[in-house]
Amino acid sequence: MVDGHSVVFALPALRRLHASRPRAARAALVRALQHFQDFSGIRVSLAFDGREGAGEPRAPDSIEIRYASRHQTADALIERAVASHGQPSELVVVTGDGRERTTVESLGARTLTPEGLLDWIRETCPSNPIDQISPSPAK
Repeated sequence: MVDGHSVVFALPALRRLHASRPRAARAALVRALQHFQDFSGIRVSLAFDGREGAGEPRAPDSIEIRYASRHQTADALIERAVASHGQPSELVVVTGDGRERTTVESLGARTLTPEGLLDWIRETCPSNPIDQISPSPAK
């Protein structure tokens, strides 16, 4: 389970891209996580604050993408998913937010920093879309 904006703002390449092209930064993260899921076989769930992109069609083998409602946060989505999971110790939550890590760990999930996720992607996949990001605006 990945806190999308937490990862975007924690990783320099995504943060730079987000400054000029927020949608492109989110799409780059989605591509990297899809690549990771495809190579690792580990199901990935991505949560974003806000509703942008909600309702977009997704292929059956795509990563799961959730968008928080107006009065909710991605943290709340993640916490609810961990709390309702039958075996939360099987879950890994990726977030740069120390308080969120403490909360989900208290619910039984394991945690990983965004940098740790990037290392895991690099170790698992032959190439990493995040490493190929160019912060220059689209022409």
